[in-house]
Amino acid sequence: MQPSTDPLPIRISETGQVVDAKARVFKSRGGEVEWRAQDGGGPWTITFGKTGGGGNTHPVEPGSPYNQNTFTVPPGGSARSGRIRENANTTKTYRYTVTDRTGTPTHDPDVDVET
Repeated sequence: MQPSTDPLPIRISETGQVVDAKARVFKSRGGEVEWRAQDGGGPWTITFGKTGGGGNTHPVEPGSPYNQNTFTVPPGGSARSGRIRENANTTKTYRYTVTDRTGTPTHDPDVDVET
């Protein structure tokens, strides 16, 4: 299958809440996401590595499915993750935290990685 060139949009509200709290990406299609600050909100810092928590689609995998663990979304702007790492595990949930400019957590959503 041809990898997708369009990243999955993940919208972050003006208050730092991810609008669609769980993203489902497919490794076979590249699995790229793009975090977008809505209504002039931000900056936001996206940090992968959160573990634990219940109600996940798949078992939680520590770390990031991407080459970076941290991404910065500028005020009213966006940040792209890049493709999923070749060695990222599939059928796993990767958890991340959104923090504001002071480092205060605003949300802790998930990225589910499928084959």
